Amino acid sequence: MASYSTELKVGIFTIAAMIVMAFMFLFLNPKSLDRSSYNEYYTIVDDASGIIPRSQIKTSGVVIGEVADVSLSNNRTKITFSIDSKVPIAHGSKVEVRTRGLLGDVFIEIIRSADKGKYVPKGGYIPKSDDSIDMQSLVALFGSIAKDVKNITSSLAGSMEDGSGNSSMKEIITNIKDITGNISEVIGDNKSSISAIISSVQSTTDAFGRAFGSSSSDLKNILSGIKESANNFSELSKQLKSIASKENSDSISSSIAKLNDAMTQFQKSAQVMGTVMSKVDNGEGTIGKLLNDDTTITEVEGALKDIRQALNPVNKLKVKVDYRGEVSSSNQNRNYLNLNLYTKKDKYYVLGVTDGSELSAKSKTTNTETSTNGTQTTTITDESFEDKPRITFNAQFGKRWGPTGLRFGLFESKGGFGADFYMFKDAVKVSVEAFDWQTSDNANRRAAHFKSYASVHFLKYLYAVAGVDDITRYKQNTTDIDKPDYYFGAGLSFNDEDLRSILGLATLAR
Repeated sequence: MASYSTELKVGIFTIAAMIVMAFMFLFLNPKSLDRSSYNEYYTIVDDASGIIPRSQIKTSGVVIGEVADVSLSNNRTKITFSIDSKVPIAHGSKVEVRTRGLLGDVFIEIIRSADKGKYVPKGGYIPKSDDSIDMQSLVALFGSIAKDVKNITSSLAGSMEDGSGNSSMKEIITNIKDITGNISEVIGDNKSSISAIISSVQSTTDAFGRAFGSSSSDLKNILSGIKESANNFSELSKQLKSIASKENSDSISSSIAKLNDAMTQFQKSAQVMGTVMSKVDNGEGTIGKLLNDDTTITEVEGALKDIRQALNPVNKLKVKVDYRGEVSSSNQNRNYLNLNLYTKKDKYYVLGVTDGSELSAKSKTTNTETSTNGTQTTTITDESFEDKPRITFNAQFGKRWGPTGLRFGLFESKGGFGADFYMFKDAVKVSVEAFDWQTSDNANRRAAHFKSYASVHFLKYLYAVAGVDDITRYKQNTTDIDKPDYYFGAGLSFNDEDLRSILGLATLAR
């Protein structure tokens, strides 16, 4: 069987890994081939607490974009956001700042108006809804309601206190007494008129009797109806009597007893409720302090603000995963897997591993020649080297100033620094790295290990890389500089949002 070299095996593994990862991100991730364009809009709000770049933009519960920038504008907050161009924003649409739960994420909801053929232009202004109530406004409204309740209960308590309250009740009783006295006087002064009214009523009833007396059939029908009603009432009374018989007396007594117990429990509950409301009105307990003490509401609002500020660094952390494979002219293959942690747009940390090879001594041969007189000795030493596979680590801190960035830390487990230059909106990057400085134990190269390369992104996740490596490396057994080691390769990069999308699809696939 033919044996395959280590370089060929590593190359085949690298190509297979790149194909698998490209399949994952180009076919499993629904956004990997997304070439949708986005339109920018902005809005002005008084308070943008919790809104940060990359916060979600939704409409009818569907994510259609994200926040691009949050800045101050004339003592108010200007929020700039991007929305998928496929989603038209009709004139008259409004913006609401909403929160998922008490401590949930804050997002922006676009309330779209009816589509009448007129739309907000790119870069246009979308006003904030007047009916929008966020969590802080709700807390402030709750505090205002609590103040009103406190004022009402204070007024009611003041009216029932000794002094003015008792005098008011006495005045009401005196007024009732005066009214009844006035009614008695009116009846006494109008006895003759009242007698005349009674005589008129009597005359009316006599006339009614004479009228029915002339129509005995009608009167008979009326009496028959009265008799039938009396029979029905008698039947009803019999049924009620049967219900209240001895057989059902126990059930009725039990029901009445339960009703009495329920009324007793209700009275006790009412008394407890009265005691609780009295304590709340006096500002006792947590609810009483919350309703009556403005300091408590202020402390609650401060606590919520502190919690959100504590969670902001976690929300702002952006993770980027970068894999790169390289094939060099000296048949040395390297694979890089780095994790870039962006705490800010211009500050980040690099953590990763490198799968490569290291130049080490393989064998050493010493030849000694001695002259015939035994006084002169010549020693010739031959030493050969080989590349041994090894795993190294990367741990760097990076800072960026516009198109220029600097890094320092561990490069392939060796101390050093690097510089990056960004062009064409970060589509092209040129980098220079220096590490593994020359020491007495490391005399394989002059000064340090220098590496220079350029990378070009040609798709959203894929990029190509080419460069020159170890340009100060000595030739074997000499102090002459060896020829440069040229290499090329390809890489794959994606961020935390892409990773969450892939993990979500993997969960659904189960």
